[in-house]
Formats: sequence, C-alpha cells, structure tokens
Amino acid sequence: MKKKVLFIAKNIPTPLKKSNNVIFTIAKKLSDYNTISFLFPKETVPWGGQFLTKYSYLYNLKSWITQGFLINVLPYIRLPFKNVAFFFLNHRILKKIPNGKLKDIDIIHAHYLFPDGFIAKQIHNQYEYPYIITLRKSDINLLRSLNKKSNTWKQGKKSLNKAAKVLCLNRWGQKFLKDTFEIDSMLIPHGIEKKSFLKHEKHPKDSIIVSVVASCIPTKNIDWVIEAIKKYNKNKEVKLLIIGDGPELTHLKMIGNTSNISFLGKVAHEKVLSFLEKSDIFALPSNSETFGLVYLEAAANYNAIIGFEKQGVWGVFEPDVEMLFANNYDDFEYLLHKLIDDEVQRNDLTIKAYKKAKNLTWEKVIEQYNQVYDDVVN
Repeated sequence: MKKKVLFIAKNIPTPLKKSNNVIFTIAKKLSDYNTISFLFPKETVPWGGQFLTKYSYLYNLKSWITQGFLINVLPYIRLPFKNVAFFFLNHRILKKIPNGKLKDIDIIHAHYLFPDGFIAKQIHNQYEYPYIITLRKSDINLLRSLNKKSNTWKQGKKSLNKAAKVLCLNRWGQKFLKDTFEIDSMLIPHGIEKKSFLKHEKHPKDSIIVSVVASCIPTKNIDWVIEAIKKYNKNKEVKLLIIGDGPELTHLKMIGNTSNISFLGKVAHEKVLSFLEKSDIFALPSNSETFGLVYLEAAANYNAIIGFEKQGVWGVFEPDVEMLFANNYDDFEYLLHKLIDDEVQRNDLTIKAYKKAKNLTWEKVIEQYNQVYDDVVN
C-alpha cells in the first residue's frame, strides 16, 4: 500500500513566479511508491504589497494545480523582523488548512525549516504524525544571523529536535547541525537522470575547453573564471564557454571581450549537456549554492570540476580527490591554471567525479527517500 506523504514546501514554482523545480521532480519520482499531497505556506501580503516585485506573486494567490499535483495554499503572518518573524505561526495555523487535508497522513516532509518545519511541528503536536525536515542553506543562513534567545531560534531548535529525521544536502549542513544542535542528520543529495551520462571517456587534446553554466549574478563569481582565463599565459590553448543569462551578463561581456571567451546565453537543457560533453573543466566557484545539480551533470560528462569551499556539493564530492574547491579568487586562479596544465590530475579528477556521479542518479536518491519514509513510519 502506498504511503501518504504530505509535502510542505515554500520554495516551489507558482503561477506567477518561476523557481527551482527540484521538489516537484522528487514528488513525481516518489509518486510510484507514495501518494504525495502539497501545502504551500504563503506569507500574507497586505494591500499595497501587490505593487512590490518581491511579494506581487503572493498577493491573492489561491490553491492551484500543476504537474499533476494540487497545491493547497496555507496563508500565515510573517513579521518583518527575523528574530520574531514566525511569532504568529502557532497551533492556530491548523484551522487554515483545507478540510480533510490532514486526515490519514503517514508522514510529513518539510522541505525547509523556515517556515515548513514549524508548520510540520504544529501538525505533529496535534495529530502525532511523524515529520522529517530537509535543512537548506537559506535556513542555516537565517539561524546563524539570529539571537539565540529569540523566538525564531527557539522554535527552529524545537522543530529540529522533534523531527523524526533531519536531512541535509551536503556535509557542511550536517556539520552545522552537529556543531550547533548536536543533531545527527542524514545526507541525501539531489540526483540526475541516467540519460545525462556520457557513455565514453574523452580523449586528450591540445586545446582545453572550460565551461560555466549559471545565472549571471554576483554570487556565482563568473568574473573570477573570466579573469583567471585572461591571466593564463602558458602553453595550452584555452577556450571559455559561458552558458546562462542574468543581470550581470552585460558587465561580464565587457570584461570578457576576448576571442577565446564565448557567451552562449540561456540554452535548452539538452544543449547544456552537449556543451558539457565538449568541455574538459567545469568551473563554478559560487559562494552561495544550496546544492547545484549542474555540478553532477558536469561530472557525468567527464569534466574536472572546481567549486567553492563549503558550498553546493562540497562533501558530497570528496575535496581534492573527486573535485577541487577554492576559498578565494587567488586560490581559484591557482587551481584552474594547474588543472589546465596538469593532464594527469585533470584526468584523475574527471574519472573519480564520474564514478561518484554514477551513485547520484535519481533512482538511487529516491531509494534513499523511500527507505527514510519506511524507517520513520515503521
């Protein structure tokens, strides 16, 4: 018999706002074994908020259907002060949940701590349904900024302590939980499709292609990659492919106006994979990355990879063995130049990253989720 799983997820695409689709991907793949329902916590937006870009998509948002799922909207009041932001998110919130939506649930999966985990805790207190929380980078950033005597901190700690399981996407999240709350967590990263894998190893060649796939925003540090490529002055012929668009694109084109740097703009996913297949090194030193599926896709296409320390897939890929991680620009430049010149290191990283990615397909990730659900329910 299928388990009935309630997803509480604040950061999903809505009718008026595009967002990361990964939670829907997980829901669809889990639907073979479970019946998934959704609650979408929606900040109450007072009149006037509809004129602000940050809140306009929430104003008058009602429950909707997408990708085969009914998304039930759950309005709540969020105060504009982080230490008391969720002060009104108490047991009374349950009265706002649509009739019948809290019957016969086997397990609740809160995909964020704030506010998803708070709501899961209130449902648990009333109905005793077990819940799990996936702790994400935005949750950790908020926790680190809070007064430890504040309402938000205390409620966050209670929600984590009452959870049947806490999941993390990388080792940094696990370390934070252990060091801060003495909570042991389980690492379940995201996955990629089997079709993303290149079926053959690449042959060495004289020229090196470095690729970047990312939104052109400051936190991605694409300018680091451009500057490091411009400063490379040794024997290899090097080309840089930058895939993606965003507010920084014009600036990046100005500083990257050289013959060996190409800006390809936003392209379809299949095209992204074809560019990754051609490249030798994938460089994305993003200093604010929750996970980053594109690192897995780069590994699946035999790329040596450089990321940013303690971000994204740090700890999922073993540092210096399966992937390189920089902690500042000078470090990144050194690592990139060394990878360009050192064919032995580049090939070794490439093969080991590919093998790791083989263990990070969606099929294997979904097996882990199902095991967790079974363990908690039973």
